[in-house]
Amino acid sequence: SHHGGVLDDVRDTFIYASIADSGTTAATWDQIFQFDRAQSKTDTTSDKIDLRLLDADPDSSDQAFRFVTEFTTPKGNQANGQVRVVDTGSDVNVEIDINGDNTADSVIEVMNVDTLNSWDFLL
Repeated sequence: SHHGGVLDDVRDTFIYASIADSGTTAATWDQIFQFDRAQSKTDTTSDKIDLRLLDADPDSSDQAFRFVTEFTTPKGNQANGQVRVVDTGSDVNVEIDINGDNTADSVIEVMNVDTLNSWDFLL
């Protein structure tokens, strides 16, 4: 598990360098506590989940993930990789699909947060 700092006004960045950094089951996925969500896209002190070291399309050149509400098959030259946020009640799961098969290849549980948006990520 990882802890941010809701009360410190300092940005905490949670960096994922490999799809294997977090599993797909409750026993193997990462949990982030005290995540300070972005209040706007210009917020400079909110925490970030950094996925930039993950390649969203390993069969092509290095590409950024698509931030989506539902997993969808990529169209045209869109990257295979996609990220979505799923509300699980008092927490959210960040589901990462790296190969475009619409199945989560990695999950990050963010505790006591009701939603996240694209401003909370570095893609």
